[in-house]
Amino acid sequence: MQHLRHVYDSKWLRTVTVGYFDTLDNCCSTKHLNWTYDNFVSFPKQHGYRIDENYRLQESGQLSSCIDLERPALDQAWLFFQLIYCVVRNEKQPFLARNKLVSEGKLDTTKLPGALNKWHDHMQDLHKKDPGAAIMRFLEANQILELAKQVVLANLAESSPSMLVPQPAKRYERGSRATELSDERNLCIMILGETVSAVLTRMMRTCNVNLPGWELDDGGGWGPPAYVSRMMFNDGWCPRSQATVKGQLSRNATLLYVTVLAHEKNRHNRHHNYRHGQRCTPSKCEFIEAADSPLDSNGALTPEYKPSHSLSCSATDSVDDKDCGMIGPNEDDVLDVLERSNHPRTGVFPLIRIFEDKETKNLEIKVEEWKDGTPFATISHVWSQGLGNRSKREIHVCQLRAIKNLLKQVFGERESYLFWLDTFAIPQRGKGDTRHAELKRKAIGLIHHIFNNAQHCIILDRYLMMDGRAFDYNCRTIGAEILASGWMMRLWTLQEAFVSDQLHLALGGHDVYDKKPPNLNKFWREANDQDTLRSSMTEIMRGKVEHNLMKTGPRKALAQESTSERALLVASAWRAVRYRTTRTPGEETLALSSLLDIPIPKDDESSVLSPSREEDREKLMERFWKAVGEDGAFGESIPPGIIFLPGKRLSSEGYRWAPFTWMSGEMEAYPFPLDNPKHPTKLISKGLVVQLPGFLLYPTRDKLCDIISTGNRSSFKFSVGRGLDEWYQVAAARRRSQQNDISPPLENGNHDLHPVALELKKRIDLDKPLKIGIILSRPRPVEVQGEIGLLVEICDSKDRCPISGGDKSLLTCKIIRRIEVSRLSIGAAEISPWKTGAQEAPGYDPILSRYEKFKREKVAGVQVGDTQSWCVDGFPRKTPTAAGIKRSQTDVLTSRQPRDILGKLKRVMTSGSRFESADL
Repeated sequence: MQHLRHVYDSKWLRTVTVGYFDTLDNCCSTKHLNWTYDNFVSFPKQHGYRIDENYRLQESGQLSSCIDLERPALDQAWLFFQLIYCVVRNEKQPFLARNKLVSEGKLDTTKLPGALNKWHDHMQDLHKKDPGAAIMRFLEANQILELAKQVVLANLAESSPSMLVPQPAKRYERGSRATELSDERNLCIMILGETVSAVLTRMMRTCNVNLPGWELDDGGGWGPPAYVSRMMFNDGWCPRSQATVKGQLSRNATLLYVTVLAHEKNRHNRHHNYRHGQRCTPSKCEFIEAADSPLDSNGALTPEYKPSHSLSCSATDSVDDKDCGMIGPNEDDVLDVLERSNHPRTGVFPLIRIFEDKETKNLEIKVEEWKDGTPFATISHVWSQGLGNRSKREIHVCQLRAIKNLLKQVFGERESYLFWLDTFAIPQRGKGDTRHAELKRKAIGLIHHIFNNAQHCIILDRYLMMDGRAFDYNCRTIGAEILASGWMMRLWTLQEAFVSDQLHLALGGHDVYDKKPPNLNKFWREANDQDTLRSSMTEIMRGKVEHNLMKTGPRKALAQESTSERALLVASAWRAVRYRTTRTPGEETLALSSLLDIPIPKDDESSVLSPSREEDREKLMERFWKAVGEDGAFGESIPPGIIFLPGKRLSSEGYRWAPFTWMSGEMEAYPFPLDNPKHPTKLISKGLVVQLPGFLLYPTRDKLCDIISTGNRSSFKFSVGRGLDEWYQVAAARRRSQQNDISPPLENGNHDLHPVALELKKRIDLDKPLKIGIILSRPRPVEVQGEIGLLVEICDSKDRCPISGGDKSLLTCKIIRRIEVSRLSIGAAEISPWKTGAQEAPGYDPILSRYEKFKREKVAGVQVGDTQSWCVDGFPRKTPTAAGIKRSQTDVLTSRQPRDILGKLKRVMTSGSRFESADL
């Protein structure tokens, strides 16, 4: 991984050194080969291994045509050397020979950037001369990388019960050096694969090669690597920070590695030596930098929040005569402006202007009322880092002076500068003070409006201001420093970043070097003129940063966006919010309301709801969804794919399709239905109306009981045509945090105990009619893997769709459980002759075989239209009457059909560009 020094020129970067297996000197990999896809696929077989249907490497038991290799040596020979040889080459030979990749008995990729430049130039020339040949070469490289990645995911990537649950500490306690060496080797292979994949993606884009279904999309990455989890454990990372970083960066081994390195000194992530850092969990961080104290200090057990000094200030609060002092606006002036604000979402708001006495250098601030067109900047910061104040509208003078210097950098030379800071501009609620309470609510309601009208937004993160380099910044290095920053992990800062037009990142040394804070909207462009490797890795970093800031495309005015674009905006918000946190969970709906600029009407119950109580948080979320459904812009733009999300749902009638929280840490299921909101939706009293494809099922009574209970986790199959030539398989959905990482089953192994199943079986026993169906996330599921869907009870089919003007029928339904649906090949839909008995094999008839299968399955399916209207809700939440239910109904294992490895890989490559992110 020495090539990373070419990408991240930072003092914190360290590379891992991996030894070379000298047994490879006698391996066929050192000899001249035809460096093709066939050679790459057959390499394990030549050394006594085979790849099974799940991409696991197994000993074949067959004689090898070359020397036998131990697994670590095979991994290095195949997934390191052969990968480079077969991909980074011209028609005759690889651009890197063995002796260029080994130095003093160690693997060394120092010369990889030069080889990637040669490969890039060669492919560009080939595309100019013979576009067809270049495309075939691109696709061959694509397939090699896809196979290698699936093998790495299945054999080398870390497996964890949940991405949001860090591995038990005992796994990383110092012990086996062999395990540590294995983790190092695996990390290097993952980073190499992601590097070459990124360059290939950029080359295809440069050559304008766009082949839907064949694109290489490695945003998910080749990991996660156990090596990074070990680093986090050894360095004492906060469990919540671990969970957030792993969630936001998913499987990308390169970004995980460099991001953890970039935050070695960041107390926001590494505070195990502080009193309240000891109480952190994967779901909650107790550490407040401005209030906590080291374990060996005499700090109070109940820490008091103290506004912090700027990093350049030498003053301390312990000695009064050295304190730089506090400063703030006249609070009555702030309240007066807010009282004059005549609109709850777009009214006027207070701004602060700084004046400096030229002789004494003393600072003074005054409050001004915003007028349309007034240039000003907003300050986006992390409250826990000390720029807030719980008792007064004041900050330290040194902090104000630092803000003044930053304003000067972004605005240029002026006498004074206007800015907005929540510590100054949002009143704090006093006990029994209704005026402060009302104006605080009004001020928070204006936040979206304020950041939307600001000319600049300056990001203040204490760690970035301490260790970031203003004098010589590298966009990839800064990206790594942003990704695990405290600012990136908080809920409120998301809306500040998304709404703002120009984001400026404060780094260390702006006042010394007189350099303008980098503009996050522009500073990625520096990569356009760089070499292949730097520009390719920049795109990976940029994509991840912008994805987590909802900055993935040009922002249009909401009025100019279509219904689908607005639904995609909501989906983007859900993805960006799910791994963020807020100090008070009850503020979630308030922050979401501000993010999407959807006001939540106040009702008589508002004043008695407590954000600390779970039942009240549920009511707040219900009110939020009701506000979305009634909003003029978003009323028909609730993403239909939201009904397929895993996790806890609301319990009130009409809202049982909706997530209880957006900060769930949950991952989407293939094929990622949030990405494809083709048709409008509508929230009505009975549930959410969506327009999606699906099936009506007609099982026998005993088959219906089997489908409802799934006692043995057996899947079922059904046909949808009288020719019995179109078959589908259904199984209860799995919850996965990464590829090949399946949640454990229920401990009692019996789904009959689930309350919904019990209720439905009781109705069947009483001979009450029960109709069931399936809602699909898209038409015609693929064969390669199950696609997320819902098994539902159909309660009513007489209503008309409120979206289509009553032209279409509406199926009112309740969610039974999440399922996976896959289409079966014709061969798989037949009963094989060896299963029908040897005496019947000679007379085997595929048509009769399909009919026999149809009789055995005892269920028929009827396909509904691709835009069938469904009104989706769920069953009332009930406490299980039997012991043993500890997991969701969705946590099940499903059997998979064995696949020929080459055929399976082909289906992977053609089924969709996002297959590798199958986070079910």
